[in-house]
Amino acid sequence: MKKSEYIIKTGEYFKSFKDKDLTSLERLYASNIRLTDWVIDVTGKEKVLMVNKDLFKNDFKLEVISTKQLDKKTYNEITVEIGGEFINVFDIITFNDNFKIENITAYMR
Repeated sequence: MKKSEYIIKTGEYFKSFKDKDLTSLERLYASNIRLTDWVIDVTGKEKVLMVNKDLFKNDFKLEVISTKQLDKKTYNEITVEIGGEFINVFDIITFNDNFKIENITAYMR
């Protein structure tokens, strides 16, 4: 079965995130992207990239457990390790018609 464009773009997002590659993330994000998690809620590409940049100052690891897709959304189970602390996260990533990420909602599990 061929992977959907949404699954491929989600893989690119997580690879760029693991690599702390802000340039690649900028290309993946829509200009009006919104990032929401249990601590922050920011809208706009520049603000989301600043949040990413601040996170990337930490020593962290990210492991994708599973990715599923329905319509223009992917549902992702991930584990993040920051400073020896493991956090189980469920990310919902929404794409626009141009396969740009327009919304990331992260839930701590």
